[in-house]
Amino acid sequence: RLPASLKEAAAALAADKRLAELLGPETVRYWLGSRDWEWMAFHTGGGDPDRVGDYELGRYFEQT
Repeated sequence: RLPASLKEAAAALAADKRLAELLGPETVRYWLGSRDWEWMAFHTGGGDPDRVGDYELGRYFEQT
């Protein structure tokens, strides 16, 4: 079963010792830190978790 949220995915990665061995602890620490930043930026920037909005469009898609 896939995690339903970014927080659930980060918690699953943090708890998965085998995956940490495969990816390396530096990679796991980096990914967890960057997802914490992503979550905070979304929730303090007015993001709506129930729809794709301006936050996602501006962050993930090049707008010309």
